Amino acid sequence: MHNLSIHSVVQGSGVQKTPEPFIKVEDDGKRPRAIHNGVRHVCFARVHLDVVETPIDKEGVDNNRPLFTKELIKKQQIILNGKFHPEKFVSPTVEIIDGKYILRTGQHTHQAKKGTRDETGDEYLDVEIVEFFNDKGETADYWRIIWGSNENSESSVEYHKFTRSVNDVVMAVKKLITTNTIKNTEKAIKKALKDQGITSQSTKYAKYISDIKLAIDKNSKTVKIYDKDSKAEWIKDNFPEVKTSTATKIFEQNNNVYFEQEFIGVTGYKNLEDTNYDSRVIKKIINATIKKPGVQTHIISQVNNYKSSKINDVRKFKEDLLIKREVERYRKFIKLYDEGKFKNPKFIWLPQLPEELNND
Repeated sequence: MHNLSIHSVVQGSGVQKTPEPFIKVEDDGKRPRAIHNGVRHVCFARVHLDVVETPIDKEGVDNNRPLFTKELIKKQQIILNGKFHPEKFVSPTVEIIDGKYILRTGQHTHQAKKGTRDETGDEYLDVEIVEFFNDKGETADYWRIIWGSNENSESSVEYHKFTRSVNDVVMAVKKLITTNTIKNTEKAIKKALKDQGITSQSTKYAKYISDIKLAIDKNSKTVKIYDKDSKAEWIKDNFPEVKTSTATKIFEQNNNVYFEQEFIGVTGYKNLEDTNYDSRVIKKIINATIKKPGVQTHIISQVNNYKSSKINDVRKFKEDLLIKREVERYRKFIKLYDEGKFKNPKFIWLPQLPEELNND
């Protein structure tokens, strides 16, 4: 327990006071504050930098987001340039437990303030003191971890420049599971994602679930979803000489052309087609074949789904039926075109040009 209340100490012939650890700040009602399930506002305060503690879990690991040097430097520059106005943004949140000031969010701000204290002379961190409580069928521990993720969510960008990553979300759910706050079930994982604003409509939904399961057990029979960087690394390791092409830029290498394309399998034939992605890959193949007749095209692909059965079904459809079905459609269209049963479309343009607009 900290004991930094003000007291006098003799230094030579003068008297100096040690700093107050906690200074309450008056609330004018206009300052942004934490509004979230399971989180209760207590007050605004200035807490001395040296008494703010970062939580440590049972494994001795820092509970907060990992520190990123780029973010830290940027925040330090904001402070030194006099552009840091804590009263305008949601503050770092601190929970007082057994007389200790535990930092729940705002680690970059805390470290940036410590790194600039010599230049600014400011020894305090502006914070919001909060309490966590059981709410909506979940425990205070649950909301403590969810808040740590949501405070850095994309929806918080208006007051927090450094938004969370996929890994931040994954680590939050992993902690919920490893601390036995929630069960390690797909249902519980999906609810934890939903409480962080992530639903099945998210393009990264499958990756979240896959990464969470792998974070819990690397030996589990869980599929892997690649992001942009990990996919590029895999291609570099397995096809170091390959330069992938696009629909408009075809790179032929020893009578081979390589493309990249992701699939989902959500529409059409047995929900294995992709309206946009299928047409894109067909266009790429057609362009490559026209440019280099007889060329062998390769599609470096993945299926954005966390279920093995779905991945296998989509793979089989793309390999066996995608081209065949599209060619059949084109043949039917070309036949109708050649038979004069096709009419050029008539375009109806919205008025955009100055002379087309009614300025009355």
